[in-house]
Amino acid sequence: MRTASASAAAAASRPVVLVHGLWMSRHAMLWLEYWFRRRGYAAASRGYASVRKPLDDNAAALARLFEATGSGARDVVCHSYGGVVVLRMLDLGLGPPVRRLVLLGSPVRGSAVGRRLAEHPAGPWLLGRTAGLWRTGQALTIPPGLEVGAIAGSRPIGMGRLLAKVEGLNDGVVAVDETRLDGMADHLIVDCAHSGMLLSPEVAGQAEHFLRCGAFAR
Repeated sequence: MRTASASAAAAASRPVVLVHGLWMSRHAMLWLEYWFRRRGYAAASRGYASVRKPLDDNAAALARLFEATGSGARDVVCHSYGGVVVLRMLDLGLGPPVRRLVLLGSPVRGSAVGRRLAEHPAGPWLLGRTAGLWRTGQALTIPPGLEVGAIAGSRPIGMGRLLAKVEGLNDGVVAVDETRLDGMADHLIVDCAHSGMLLSPEVAGQAEHFLRCGAFAR
């Protein structure tokens, strides 16, 4: 039987790629990158043109960046729209293998706020090449062999509440129900707002726990 320290060492030996959300750049993930690096992980943030390119183009671009981190399996932590891009990348069979994936507030079942914003006169300007995606949604699946854990926030503070009514528990932008996808290994709700996940020690610790164990700490 593997010891806890052996499991932790095995997890830390795999690269951890961090992927940002809509309207952001790789710099949004730098605190999490620093957090993982301090704990011995080979962590690296990767960026993509979130609103300047459509989903499939971003998926392909991200696959190329993933390949630059090596050919072996890696773990991935995504915030918001970044999780949609990574799941689409894997659906398309692009990039190197991903072993475990942690989604932070990712609207994998569509977004009421995104639909409302896409219908707004300023929507095409604000959402760029993603506007059509938010209107119609994108069917996402979890490929065989991929372990996915999702962390959803329940603190309703965010600009999304100014654009649309977010039903039920939500993080101010994404509803908890919008973060669930069939086949997930685990799902966790934390008292955190959407953007606050990027700087939350609790969220970072739970993400690391999932990468080590395939489940969140309870």
